[in-house]
Amino acid sequence: MSTTEELAVASVVSVVKMTSVVLVGAVAGCFPRENPILHKDALANLSRLLVNIVWPAWAFTSVGSGIRREDLLPALPLLPWCAFGVAMSLLLGFISARLCHIDEELRGAFIVACGFSNSVGLPIMLLVALCEQPVLAELENCKISAEGCIMLYSIMWNMAFFSVGVPMLEGPSVQDDSGKPQAPSVCKPAGESKAEGTEDDINIKAAELHAKVVEPYAVEDVFCRRMLCRICRTLTQPPMIGTFLGLVTILIPPLQGALFDHSGPLRFAGSALETVAEPGVACFTFVMAASLVPSEKLRQQLTMTSWPMPLKAILALLTIRLVFIPAIFFSVWYAVENYLLEQVFSITSATPPLVALVSLIESAAPSANMPVVFLAKMNKHDTATRLSFSYIFMYPVAALTLAGFSTLALKFAVG
Repeated sequence: MSTTEELAVASVVSVVKMTSVVLVGAVAGCFPRENPILHKDALANLSRLLVNIVWPAWAFTSVGSGIRREDLLPALPLLPWCAFGVAMSLLLGFISARLCHIDEELRGAFIVACGFSNSVGLPIMLLVALCEQPVLAELENCKISAEGCIMLYSIMWNMAFFSVGVPMLEGPSVQDDSGKPQAPSVCKPAGESKAEGTEDDINIKAAELHAKVVEPYAVEDVFCRRMLCRICRTLTQPPMIGTFLGLVTILIPPLQGALFDHSGPLRFAGSALETVAEPGVACFTFVMAASLVPSEKLRQQLTMTSWPMPLKAILALLTIRLVFIPAIFFSVWYAVENYLLEQVFSITSATPPLVALVSLIESAAPSANMPVVFLAKMNKHDTATRLSFSYIFMYPVAALTLAGFSTLALKFAVG
């Protein structure tokens, strides 16, 4: 079997694994009919558990055990490549949402789905399969290092998602008593409100009124406080804390060895965290799959000619996420690594093959499950159902596109 065929099989197998988990989650969201295992209230609670406990443990153990201190500096190019990929993807999502006239309820979720790829679950499955190929067999601890690189990549992904993606999922600003727009939750953790909207912990209305009547320049102070509040909220999200603690562990080799070496004195703690993190991929996928089941309200609105998500929106999302974004990313990556550095600056690229491979495959992954998870956490179950409906089509198509792009990624990264 040729390398191309082996990579194609590895890609299809990883997507089939994910699809199998999706089917289990969808069945759990439907049966028993009277009281489904994953009913809407259960989804909200499971989402909170995943975001506040499982994800932080997963981030900590993957970063802390998958990267050594001497490997940290060569892996840092993952961060700017992630920032470029997310910014470019969000821009394309915004443009396509305007061109396709996506309705206001779905627009934010559509743009976020375009902007944020499945950065952990599917890439890990695919890279584990790729690490078994002969061309990557010589890389030491390929599987563990791949997981660490993916979690390092997710640092920038998480910062972008919590600072840009989550506010977009929260929706447009609500109106206060005077008819003035009021920002969605700035300092409050996402999705903690009881209703579909959100409430602001800070009294923005009073601050703006004071600025208008007393000190006009205080409006700038209100804006600065709002931005600082959002930055603090982003940096204090549990997954971000877990990732940062993992980085601290990397910088302290004795602590890293104590937690993750087989004979380490704190191995019991590292093992316990790994056990907590283990079901992360499956549970995130369960939430996305169970969200496919429409609520009674949405089910009454659906007909044979009315889909939860318009066909043009589904086609736009699939084309942007699976074709345009990786095509642009691969082109820019190749131009920078093989032309700009070597031909213009006469510098040989020092990017490790595994770092390059992770960057490229991340750009080719389908949309993330996290927008659906956070919509469920916010009790926006109808919007979650509409968005996850497009994933029914996206992940099977991704089996084909990933096969092609992963083959090209391996050629670019390894040669």
